Amino acid sequence: MQFEETAFWLSEIMPAQLELRQVNGARVGTATLDDGRALAATADFSDTDTGLMTDDEPQRDVRCELMVTAQVSEAEAASAVLAAAAVLQGAGGMVPARPGILLPGVGGAAGLIGVSVAHGLLMAPRLWGEQTPHVAEENRMTLMLEVVMLTEEEYQIGVQSGVDTLLRRLRRRGADLDDWRRE
Repeated sequence: MQFEETAFWLSEIMPAQLELRQVNGARVGTATLDDGRALAATADFSDTDTGLMTDDEPQRDVRCELMVTAQVSEAEAASAVLAAAAVLQGAGGMVPARPGILLPGVGGAAGLIGVSVAHGLLMAPRLWGEQTPHVAEENRMTLMLEVVMLTEEEYQIGVQSGVDTLLRRLRRRGADLDDWRRE
């Protein structure tokens, strides 16, 4: 998708009007949701090929835009989503942008200060429940992925026991994934 098409798609699916801007050469949209959480989403990450393809015939590239929601400022949310995008871009297609991928050090790369989260996890977006927004084009599919920020302890559980175990523990604990200052 061209930037204008991506911007239109984002404006159609997001529950708040995004303010689109360019930050360090990357495009990002930010907004504040009705409940006060910040929302940030990339608006050009779908140009990055992380090596994913559809299983159907004919195969199509699978691309994504990244988003975060959190009880932080829009600037902090934007920094986190752009840091996650930079980590994936820096991997040169060796790390697929798909649910279940851990992104070490995203918090530090984002320059987050005064928070307890330091790492990222890609997952299906929580904002739409069971639905994952996507756009199907002739040669590719673009979908939305959420970057959930993790504490060091949560990240270590994901590394040692797997992401499924981590997600079960987070649900059992009732962890507020939008609270970046959680214990």
